[in-house]
Amino acid sequence: MSTELQQRAKTFLKRAVPADLGYVSGSASERFIAAYAKSGRLNLDEEMCELMEMCAAEAEGASAEQAGEAQAYLSESAGILREILKES
Repeated sequence: MSTELQQRAKTFLKRAVPADLGYVSGSASERFIAAYAKSGRLNLDEEMCELMEMCAAEAEGASAEQAGEAQAYLSESAGILREILKES
């Protein structure tokens, strides 16, 4: 467990979602980050790790197509997911 990563996740969840993202609340990425922010750890089986990997890859791909605040938001989402995966 990384208290620094847990705080990073909490801070991210408080961040306003850029309006131009067309973001849907309750996404799998958001749910993974919220669960980690709450408990400071995730016990992921192989399938959940694969799903989280897909979420991170999707955020990275979408980030490459964005600019400004939207790009920063998606990059941070992907970064947090990757760090959680490293711990799992």
